[in-house]
Amino acid sequence: MRLFCRLKFSLVIASVLALALLDTTSAQVKVPENYGQALSWYQRAAKAGDVKAQYLLARMLEDGLKGDPDIAAAVSWYEKAAAQGHLESQLKLAHLFFSDEKFRRSLPRAAKWFGAAAKSGSAQAAYNLGLMHENDWGVDKDPSKAAALYSTAANGGITSAQINLAMLYVMGKGVAKDNVKALTWLTVAKLSGAPTPNAIRQAVAKGLTGEQWQQVERDARAIKVEIEKN
Repeated sequence: MRLFCRLKFSLVIASVLALALLDTTSAQVKVPENYGQALSWYQRAAKAGDVKAQYLLARMLEDGLKGDPDIAAAVSWYEKAAAQGHLESQLKLAHLFFSDEKFRRSLPRAAKWFGAAAKSGSAQAAYNLGLMHENDWGVDKDPSKAAALYSTAANGGITSAQINLAMLYVMGKGVAKDNVKALTWLTVAKLSGAPTPNAIRQAVAKGLTGEQWQQVERDARAIKVEIEKN
């Protein structure tokens, strides 16, 4: 119990330092003299299984604060945190493995962590994994999975997913061809401020009845309201 309390107290101390050290959006912050002690506390808390300490330790190692970046060690700690369901760590891993800028590229491992992040509630991760399944990027090409993932992301407010899902309905890829649903999602995207060229909307809308147009407007607004609630 005493060790647990000490670790929690140390995590609070280290967090204050880490918030300043990891704030890359503000002016450069001078590294505190007791940075080494903060890092030591993070390492102890991380080894004890504290998920936040694991994530922040990984961030320190990735950014190379007061030393060279150690991406391999950062990935190891991200994986420990991600395995405990830590969303930010799952997203970090997915992006590191998707891009070869900092770490060796592995699209299958990127897909694994985008999938985990999607299950943790990330609409953007669902969209990214949908793209991978639609385009055969490191996973089997599967329009049905792409459509399901786009639907999750679209209902989560990702306008790119709304447009991509609409196009799948237009082409009948992974879903039954349905211009009413296609136009509904294009309208949702437009209501959210996304650019949806009139030429595409007109082509999709060709042949729709007045009643179908009313259904499109009604359904699109209802979907938009539900998205705004979440």
